[in-house]
Amino acid sequence: MPSLSARNIDGVQRVDLPDTDPAQPSSSMLSSAIPLLANITATADTPESPLQLPQRQAHSSAVSLFLSILLTVVLVGLIAAILWIHVFKQPIPRIIRVRQLYKSLGSSSSADSDEFGLVIQKVKRSHTAVMGDELTVVVGESVEVLEEDEGMDEGWCLVRRVRNGETGSIPMHCLTGEATSFTLQ
Repeated sequence: MPSLSARNIDGVQRVDLPDTDPAQPSSSMLSSAIPLLANITATADTPESPLQLPQRQAHSSAVSLFLSILLTVVLVGLIAAILWIHVFKQPIPRIIRVRQLYKSLGSSSSADSDEFGLVIQKVKRSHTAVMGDELTVVVGESVEVLEEDEGMDEGWCLVRRVRNGETGSIPMHCLTGEATSFTLQ
């Protein structure tokens, strides 16, 4: 039976293995190697003190606490912004905007509108009202333009018929584009 021997080379314990066929290790070889390896690890030069793990410094825990609070605040703010956009900033349907404008026009004094002057345009194309907030106009009729594309659907304007004061929306392409401005005294 081959025996194993251990030797110390430059402070490192080495085990010499016998020359045998590595494909067929013998059980006696293995049984003799286990106590020898255990002895080597037990006699190796070990430091007298146990291993010391690096201590976490106080500032690193404060920094990590600050970063976690900052991340939480940013995430909560982002979620709140997304909810605000989806819940409160939905576009108002056109008919509601026009009704709100009608109410605001009814409450404003005529002196304010006279101060800024009126923009009167001639209708160049007839338009038949389809929705309740639209105004039926015919070619040659005079209308006062109250609002163009601000807060309204693109391509539409809010007008008041000069003849009887009726108010409604009409397509912009129905107007001549030639405005006559004048101030009421």
